[in-house]
This record gives sequence, C-alpha cells and structure tokens, in this order.
Amino acid sequence: MVIIIDGYNVLHTINPGDISRDELKGKRQALVEEIISFTASTGDEAIIVFESGKAESPERLSIPRTAVTVWYTTATMIADILSGKLVEEQLASNKADRKEVS
Repeated sequence: MVIIIDGYNVLHTINPGDISRDELKGKRQALVEEIISFTASTGDEAIIVFESGKAESPERLSIPRTAVTVWYTTATMIADILSGKLVEEQLASNKADRKEVS
C-alpha cells in the first residue's frame, strides 16, 4: 500500500498548539523516523509532503534503504495541491492499494 501523508497536518495533530521554529526541524525529523519504522514493519510505502517556505520547485528526497519519500512543496504551493498530484500519479500507475492521510 502507498500512504500519502500531509506532514504538517499530522505534526499539528500530534503536537497540539504552536510548534516553534526551533522545534520544527526536530519534530519533522521525528515524524519521518516514525514513518520509516512503521513502513519497515508493514511493508508499505509512504510519501510525506511538507510545505516549503523557500523552494522554487517541488523537491523530492528519497531516504536510502527505506520505503519513504519526502516531498517539499514550492514556496507558493500548499501540501494539499502536491498531495493531490501524487495521488493522481498513484492512480495512473495502477497501484492497487492506496491511502491518503491528511
């Protein structure tokens, strides 16, 4: 199964209240590591999407030896838009099992 995750929506759900800029990188990394562990135990593939305040084009980061890919949107794109495009790609590729988490 391919799971597409809106990273900041999940972070704000598991960390109610404001997350400071100083905490953000660590919380984001902890979420990615948790999802790496999850996919290792289930055999699923995960795509995590985060908004970026800087990128001019979407950036893709494949994490070696895992089934996890992290995407960063452009500075003007919300994660929902990129997640939708990734869902469309998954549908077009005829992958049977998909789940989107937002």
